[in-house]
Amino acid sequence: ASSRDVERGCALLGVWALAAAGCQSPSGGPPLASDRYEACTLEATTRIDWARSHLAKEEWSQAAGYLRQALALCPEHVAAHLLYQDMALRAGGDVAADMQRFYADDSDQGAPLRPYLQARLAQDDDTRLKLLQEALRRDSSLYWAYLSEARIMRALGRTAKALDALETALAARPAFPEARLEEAEVLTELGRFEEGEHSYAEYLRARPLD
Repeated sequence: ASSRDVERGCALLGVWALAAAGCQSPSGGPPLASDRYEACTLEATTRIDWARSHLAKEEWSQAAGYLRQALALCPEHVAAHLLYQDMALRAGGDVAADMQRFYADDSDQGAPLRPYLQARLAQDDDTRLKLLQEALRRDSSLYWAYLSEARIMRALGRTAKALDALETALAARPAFPEARLEEAEVLTELGRFEEGEHSYAEYLRARPLD
């Protein structure tokens, strides 16, 4: 079978089965990620839509309630987690405090998303990086964690390290527009303009309305 056929077959497997099946990216990097961090039920998606309508009116408590319902239905849906965290931090007060308590709980030990989400709320880069490493120890295909690591490295001026992390994220999930946009910006900062233009074009193919 061709490497493309192998990739397609690997993408159908659960993350925990990837290593046993030998499903690694063609570059020999992390296992190809499944859709576990993107998949969501229609019921949960409807609640996310309701939350967004309340967010547009700055009705924070109602939005938070619907997002918590969505996360109960799809606990690994990263986009819903990010929306909840960012919304609550913007709202402040009791909404933010409730959100902080929600993510401080680590009763689901072993779940890779928990340290990744805690890293987004950490107050310093050392803590963020330690939490991201723990998330990647639990799931080496957690492409969102590589993106966060890249953003920290970029902010610290370690642009080459940022690019390494982005390449790893994209090896785990080639269809990852957020990482592709970051890659375009990092390549441009490194003076690699032609490659940066290519990455930006790839991003626009995925997000043509941006």
